[in-house]
Amino acid sequence: VKLLLQLQSSVKYENLTAWQVFSKVYREQGITSFWRGNVPSMLRVSGTAAINFTCMDYYKRIATERLGVKSGVMLSLASGGLAGLTATTTLYPVEFLRTRLAMDVNKNRVSMNELMAHIWRTEGLFGFYHGFGIAAVGGVIYRIVLLGGYDALKYKINERQDHSITWGERFVLAQGISLTAATTVYPIDSIRRRLMMQAGGVHIYRNSIHCAREI
Repeated sequence: VKLLLQLQSSVKYENLTAWQVFSKVYREQGITSFWRGNVPSMLRVSGTAAINFTCMDYYKRIATERLGVKSGVMLSLASGGLAGLTATTTLYPVEFLRTRLAMDVNKNRVSMNELMAHIWRTEGLFGFYHGFGIAAVGGVIYRIVLLGGYDALKYKINERQDHSITWGERFVLAQGISLTAATTVYPIDSIRRRLMMQAGGVHIYRNSIHCAREI
């Protein structure tokens, strides 16, 4: 539903509320359509989490041991941003497939293998990276705010009190940081998905800046 609302002009779902989109999809395509693209989505979620936390610790260790950087706010933010860039670069084709499959609302829908073959024939490997530039920017900003921001604020809280951060403080901090990060990069997410939809077809937007201006 979220993707259809973001890309409503691509599938003629204009001026519909979330509930109207939900009802229309259910009537026209059935309940299973809500899970279309779920396989690449699960791969993306699990892979992103693994890469983010593994790489963030790795980048922090490299900066501390080899570059002599002391732990602190800037180290957390930089490590989070680099981890986000690594995850976005590695898993972008998977996110691309998830978006295209979820947005296929035609009666004769293509399979994931058919979609991959079509993109490969028409545009090659580059076709799976439409919108990558703006996505990389969004990925870095998102992880800086999410991972780096959480780590940095937790570090500051621990500095100012004589006991470790409590479970309740962790929960509130995590929710606040997650909402802030998602809200910050949502416009970037909308732009990159519009660029994704161009792969293997007509190119309406020249680049991410042109897409932003058109929106």
